[in-house]
Amino acid sequence: MEAHSLDGILFTSLENIRYFCGFTGSDGALTLGPTGSFFLTDSRYWTQADGEVRGSKIVHYKKKIEGIASLLLDLDARMSDLNPPLSLSHSIERSSKNWANR
Repeated sequence: MEAHSLDGILFTSLENIRYFCGFTGSDGALTLGPTGSFFLTDSRYWTQADGEVRGSKIVHYKKKIEGIASLLLDLDARMSDLNPPLSLSHSIERSSKNWANR
């Protein structure tokens, strides 16, 4: 990440999530950064995540975009690079601005 001047990476691809933390469910997100790795999921997968996720702190959310935006704000990360899609990037930026203006 340092070579590309990134504070962190957000993964929404289930293949990448499974590779990096072991979660096999059908929804979630994973961030990797200098302060650690965080797996985000909703209540449908809390029990499964507790049993499968390795090497990441598990963060619970009610709404995916708001949960991701909240974590990124808490980590004070620049949204330099998101994996995939671009529309998620725009949604997170909008949500982050809404959270910041509270």
